[in-house]
Amino acid sequence: MTRADPIRILLVEDEAMSRTFLTDLLSAGGYRVEAHSNAMSASKGFAAFHPTAIVTDIDLRDGPSGIDLVVALKKRSPGLRVVILSNYAISPDRRHAALADAAYLSKRDLDRPSVLLDTLKAVLTEAHPQPMDSHVAAGGLADLTLAQ
Repeated sequence: MTRADPIRILLVEDEAMSRTFLTDLLSAGGYRVEAHSNAMSASKGFAAFHPTAIVTDIDLRDGPSGIDLVVALKKRSPGLRVVILSNYAISPDRRHAALADAAYLSKRDLDRPSVLLDTLKAVLTEAHPQPMDSHVAAGGLADLTLAQ
């Protein structure tokens, strides 16, 4: 990737209309977006896409949750930046250690598009992401299949 390449964002949202809205918003913000409707699809596309950050809904209906996905992907790429979207309040005692540096946004706040873009910018500038461990990234989906 060269300096001119946009930052890559992995977007995971099960609701088609929301996924389209978020993809358009992030693309307009200058990011390269790969969107998925579920955790399994996102996990499969992760290694080839090499995202710097993930924006994911918590409740992805069938299959692993957004939290399960983030925990598995952070094992593969510890420097991955994370923004979690939810309609629900998140209790700090439910956070996994891999989510300690994640930003949490209520979907209700997305009626102001700048909220997501500002949050993502803050998450991206907090620390420099670590490169993906190619040995671990080539691994299977065991972490996700166990979480179901």
